[in-house]
Amino acid sequence: MARARRYIIISLLATTCSVLTTSPWIAPSIASKVVHSTHSSKPGNAAANKSKVAYHNLIINGEFDYDPERKGHIQVEKGGNQIYAWAVTSGNVEIVEGPEWSVQFGKKCIDLNGTGPGLIAQKIATEPGATYKVNFWLAGNVLGPPPVKSMFVRAAGQTGAWSIDCTGKNHPVWSPITWEFQAEEPSTTIEFGSTTPGTCGNLID
Repeated sequence: MARARRYIIISLLATTCSVLTTSPWIAPSIASKVVHSTHSSKPGNAAANKSKVAYHNLIINGEFDYDPERKGHIQVEKGGNQIYAWAVTSGNVEIVEGPEWSVQFGKKCIDLNGTGPGLIAQKIATEPGATYKVNFWLAGNVLGPPPVKSMFVRAAGQTGAWSIDCTGKNHPVWSPITWEFQAEEPSTTIEFGSTTPGTCGNLID
């Protein structure tokens, strides 16, 4: 009997909005693809031969709102522990909150740029061969240059990248992003990183 592969959501709580385009410089390296699989309880049972899909969220603190005692904008350096369940593994990032950000969920979001590009990561348990779907909201910090903000998501040696043009915008415009990867190990580190110079990068929620 063939073992079913599963789609498992790794979600920063996405719903529906406009779709962004993938950065052309990295699109050819996106290795993940949709995996259709079947699981049959009895040979010849056509009804049972449909794809089995399991959905559950493996990300902790995807809204970045845990620890309500921390208020305002907080810059988190590499190795800092101010973002519960997340590690800053390169550069620095900023926790931002306030009505001007119009965050999608809760009161806070993450700017992937502090004084420069940063990277946050979280390790999750995975099943080798299973396909995982990463959902998150993405916007650009419009308070400073450059006008085009770019970032990437990386897991299991696979990478997706996106950019947002903030020209003419005076507030963040949020869009949902969905990306998939296939796990190779019993645990996988999900990374969200900036490729934008300066202090104003992409926002994630």
